[in-house]
Amino acid sequence: MAAPWFYCDDLSAQRVVLEAAESHHALHALRLRNGAEVVLFDGRGQTATGLLESAPGDSARRKGRCLVAVTLVERRAIPYPVPALTLYVAACKGARPEWLVEKATELGVAALILVDFERSVVRTGPQHVEKLHRTAIAACKQCQRAWVPDIRVGATLPRILASVAPGALAMAVPSPEAEPFLTWLHNFPLTEPHGGVLIGPEGGFSPAECELARCAEVPTVQLGAQILRVETAATLVAAVWAAWTNVRAHEKGEP
Repeated sequence: MAAPWFYCDDLSAQRVVLEAAESHHALHALRLRNGAEVVLFDGRGQTATGLLESAPGDSARRKGRCLVAVTLVERRAIPYPVPALTLYVAACKGARPEWLVEKATELGVAALILVDFERSVVRTGPQHVEKLHRTAIAACKQCQRAWVPDIRVGATLPRILASVAPGALAMAVPSPEAEPFLTWLHNFPLTEPHGGVLIGPEGGFSPAECELARCAEVPTVQLGAQILRVETAATLVAAVWAAWTNVRAHEKGEP
């Protein structure tokens, strides 16, 4: 059985103390004991194998007041995923943003940017980032990923178009006239370290936004014959991108 993962934002010391939520997970959810092997990650590619050294007895467990200390044994740096995928997505309703963050994290998405499009019905602010960040950390622990995706809100299409390299961005539209996403991905520049896909709100991109993208020479891609929900389209893009990068790595002989 693989050692459980826990988040710790600073792995520089030889002995670290996990924060309250991580300690609670170790003691109450997993019921770990002294000497248990664990893996810590800082969300920025650094991991460390360590041994639990201060798990309390059962009476202290029940009080729920104990923090867990870990003595680090071996450190490892996990390379940043290349090419990295950024999803520029319209915010969706209810609990669906958390679901999207969870799946995007599991599929290796590097950044998830929630964009205010003209037809967006949900507007996000800084108050949403912390909750989504916690969701991403939980997903990293589950799938044993060393990099927590960058999550931002409040982006606009003009700013995105001004900041992304030409040829590294596509706009997903439900049009049979757009080229298939796989075709665009097959022609993606091998030297480009980052790529991005724009996914609009349920009402689609506005004519003005489509014209902005056209003037910026952003190609349109289609994801299939069906009209997809925002989070479904984003997950499909992430899954196809993950499969494509896996094939590329295999062809290059990378692990």
